Amino acid sequence: TYMSEFIGAGDWRLAFIHRDRIENMTLDQVNDVVKKYFITTNRTVGEFIPTKTPVRIGIPHTEGVDELVKNYKGKEGYGAGEAFDVSYDNIENKLDSGVLEKSGIEYGLIKKNNRGKTVTLSFAMRNGNVSQLMNKGLTAQYTASLLNKGTKNMSRQAIEDKLSELKSSIFFRGVNGRVYANISSTEDNLMETLSLMADMFKNPLFDTTELDKLKTQNLARLEQNKSEPTYIASMQLRQINQHYKKGHPLYNMSIDEQIEAINAVNTDDIKAYYKDFYGISNNATLVVIGNFDEAKIKDFFESEFGDFKSDLPFTAISNKFKENKSANESLKTPDKKNAFTTGTLSFESNQYDDDYAALQIAGTIFGGGFLNSRIASRLRQQDGVSYGAGAGISVDGDKNDKNSSMFIYAIYAPENADKVQLGFKEEIARFIKDGITEEELKDAVTGWVQSQNVSRAKDNELSSVINNNLYYDRDLNFQKNVESKIKSLTVEDVNKAIKKHFKTFEHWTVVNAGDFTNLINLDQKKTKD
Repeated sequence: TYMSEFIGAGDWRLAFIHRDRIENMTLDQVNDVVKKYFITTNRTVGEFIPTKTPVRIGIPHTEGVDELVKNYKGKEGYGAGEAFDVSYDNIENKLDSGVLEKSGIEYGLIKKNNRGKTVTLSFAMRNGNVSQLMNKGLTAQYTASLLNKGTKNMSRQAIEDKLSELKSSIFFRGVNGRVYANISSTEDNLMETLSLMADMFKNPLFDTTELDKLKTQNLARLEQNKSEPTYIASMQLRQINQHYKKGHPLYNMSIDEQIEAINAVNTDDIKAYYKDFYGISNNATLVVIGNFDEAKIKDFFESEFGDFKSDLPFTAISNKFKENKSANESLKTPDKKNAFTTGTLSFESNQYDDDYAALQIAGTIFGGGFLNSRIASRLRQQDGVSYGAGAGISVDGDKNDKNSSMFIYAIYAPENADKVQLGFKEEIARFIKDGITEEELKDAVTGWVQSQNVSRAKDNELSSVINNNLYYDRDLNFQKNVESKIKSLTVEDVNKAIKKHFKTFEHWTVVNAGDFTNLINLDQKKTKD
């Protein structure tokens, strides 16, 4: 741990330089530091005022502990829950899927005995098309955010108190005609928690005071992020690859445009959006995993949402593949100790292509491991210039769009920017030229399969898989087949996918943010203050 601090600062030998400097320290040097840093505006002072007759508290010693505990009987335990088999076949066998007749909700239910009788539920309603969702700004986000801030029947505080009593949580998220609800509860409290959710969905108050609070919080967060390297680099990356006009649902707002959009949100627009886009048309999904009564769940959603309708049928917004722009920009963030580099490369592919399995392993080897991927090994282990570095590949799940991308990132001290640039450039070129080894393939496949097993053992992550399958009209055989292909991959398969989709560093969109003095290795240098 001691040495890692200096390695993270730039070089392990700094530890010994630090030691030598302490040994050679003079009195004058110490006094100079005291004068420079120990100033009155940088002090916190506490004063002790003694009293003649202080009041002291004494804690008496407890006698007879053996007598106290000998007849103790604990409460009934939660139980360990079942040893859940995470194989695809077992999950598919346990999965009850179908469509509720009255509401039209497509569901996927998995009953399993969890420790503590816990249950995870996710519910989504999707409505509208691209033309109906034009020029909505941030209205969708704020509409969803206000659902748990008060209803016509319960105040915000009453909702929070009730959820605390039920030891449950409800989170809402909304974007572009879609609204998602995620519930974490227990078997005993689930139905009462669902009643709260239904009240929030069907009887929202949309209070102006609560809206103003949300807007103030988000504006403050944006102002704070304006100088954060990680945030502004990520924002600029999206700005460079802006493919849609302002007002389009997929338009990427700048920070200033976000501030403008937040200020423009009002309860009249929220109520109008709610009236149009809340309810069930032709696309709603429900996933429940854990301890619950299937009949009660189905009856509840039929009863509460059977007549909760929207007249705007859902059509997914097309987001076709578009090439990224080749760029390497740097943004100045004065007085920030950390710098951040991020980059992206788009490519045309989807999860149904033959090389999807190979791309999963290529991404794992290239940047998926915390310490042992190509990027992490180079920047963190070998060069010792990054606190955290990695890369990944995101492959489109839509059969029609094929809008996929890969990304890189690194956090580092600004003075190491050139070494980070060189590391990315050389490792990408080496990955394309030389490909992977048999050992890397074996380790990556083993690690990938294990990580998927762990993921399916977590109810929230399994819920996400089931939700995606419902949305994309597929079942767990899709994931099972991908895993089967991954287990049979050869080095040649992965190298072929790498050469097809990866491009050298100069083709990437790269943004660097930090308190840089210069970046001499930038191929297309642009610096913004």
